[in-house]
Amino acid sequence: MRLVSSITLLSILVSSSLAAGGDHISKGPAVKVGKGKAWTWVKTVDGNPVATGVSFTDKAIEGLPTDLPMPNMPGMPGMMPSQEWVLQLPKEVHGMPYDHIGFDWNPKGHDPMQIYGVPHFDVHFYVISEATQKAITAMGEDLAKCSKKPDNLYVPATYINPPGTIVPQMGNHWIDPSTPELNGKPFTTTFIYGSYDGKTAFLEPMIALSFLQSKPQFSQDLKMPMAYDLDGYYPSRYSITYDEKHHTYSVTLENLVKYRAGVTITAAATTPDPTKLQIEDITEGTGPAAKDGDTLSVTYVGKLMDGTVFDSTEKEGGAPFNVTIGVTRVIKGWTQGLVGMKKGGVRRLTIPPDLAYGAKGYPGVIPPSATLIFDITLLDLKPGSR
Repeated sequence: MRLVSSITLLSILVSSSLAAGGDHISKGPAVKVGKGKAWTWVKTVDGNPVATGVSFTDKAIEGLPTDLPMPNMPGMPGMMPSQEWVLQLPKEVHGMPYDHIGFDWNPKGHDPMQIYGVPHFDVHFYVISEATQKAITAMGEDLAKCSKKPDNLYVPATYINPPGTIVPQMGNHWIDPSTPELNGKPFTTTFIYGSYDGKTAFLEPMIALSFLQSKPQFSQDLKMPMAYDLDGYYPSRYSITYDEKHHTYSVTLENLVKYRAGVTITAAATTPDPTKLQIEDITEGTGPAAKDGDTLSVTYVGKLMDGTVFDSTEKEGGAPFNVTIGVTRVIKGWTQGLVGMKKGGVRRLTIPPDLAYGAKGYPGVIPPSATLIFDITLLDLKPGSR
């Protein structure tokens, strides 16, 4: 259900969509994995990344090594054997924070063995260089760099850093304590944030081999940090899917939105008057500014103040949402906040309750008296007659 509607019913919204021009998928070089292959890709719309991921054929999870040599890591007796394939991203896509992807196979799992001691893949979307990654020893002076915690802004508020999560050639690992496998359920998939020397090092979906073999159609909103320490496009959702037609798995970071380093999603809410709509242009667009009566084709991600994603165009099927300013019935914060946007621009709206869902909220989705944050990307603008 699209929740930008002022009376929260999809049926009152304009249901037709303007096609997003310029959709394109760029692929990185394929690498042999198991009996198949794996490769990276980036989907762009009008040159802007909207999703990125790793795809691999179903044969890639066959014929994988099961008896890798134990690593020789003095002081880390719990280290288990693993094999990494380094996947390069397509070079023609710019603005991505990701340098390369480590596609790691763990035939015996890893610590803590009672939770993650099953065959699985770790898919590291590294924002550090491959040289920096390979130089992480997690010993001596480097252990201090691994142990250095990032600013609280750069890790999701509820994530924890358990003991024993520092790993050579990776760094430190942060995990959601509410993830099912930490609460008595079998491990299927989870999402990790990684750090090194006090900065973000990687984003990491972990996936059990048995979960892949079930041919999943899985998608989940991410708990996001309040800011990022590196400019680039970051996801609010990830998915693990199997394509029956092409016999291919995909691990995808979705709903990519461009963020500036250090810009927090609560920054606007700390202004002197939080009862008013706050507007921040993350990326300045070009061309004429949107005005009353214009029809805008947009993608968006809607969050609560704690970073929880409650709505997005991706959750609504991925197609852009069309809104005619002053005509389409959306919450007041949208009607006011879209004015002045330019094509290609990304705008953050921090919307007070009175311009959103008020004191009642929306049961089960939006709490009472909730301030909402929307990151909106304007893909196209058609001038109106007003």
